[in-house]
Amino acid sequence: MLALSILGLENAHSAFTAFLRRILASS
Repeated sequence: MLALSILGLENAHSAFTAFLRRILASS
C-alpha cells in the first residue's frame, strides 16, 4: 500500500517537473 503511494507521488512529481520544464522552455 505504502509502496504504491510512494510510486504515485514519484510519478506525479516527474509529470509536474516535465510540465514546469515545458513552461520554462517556452517562455
